[in-house]
Amino acid sequence: MWGSWGNLVFELVKTPTEFSETQGLDLKEQPIFGKKRKIHFVGHRNKTVNATIKVYKSDWIPSVEDYLKTLEEKLQTKEVNPLIVGDRNLGNFALSDLEVKYLQTDKFGKLVSAEISLTFKEVPDGALG
Repeated sequence: MWGSWGNLVFELVKTPTEFSETQGLDLKEQPIFGKKRKIHFVGHRNKTVNATIKVYKSDWIPSVEDYLKTLEEKLQTKEVNPLIVGDRNLGNFALSDLEVKYLQTDKFGKLVSAEISLTFKEVPDGALG
């Protein structure tokens, strides 16, 4: 297992081709007449994690459409789960964006492979408001 988000497991077949984590601070500027602006710390931004994975029909994923349907359901139900990469728990995250590129279909039009871009947003208290 490469990582997981709730019951959705990323195995070597589904290892991200791209993975990034962003975090930062909220800083505000205060103008001061005749001087450089002062910068004030307001708070920490929630982390954002982006991952792009390629999914292929295989023994582990008999139906790419069903795999995508599971992701769509998790997006619609606003599910929040721990996002784990290797042995590192990144925190609680919700899936905020799902983008699918259809790469290949079989002769019947069934999806054989897809590239899926996922964006997760950190939910520090574990529940969406």
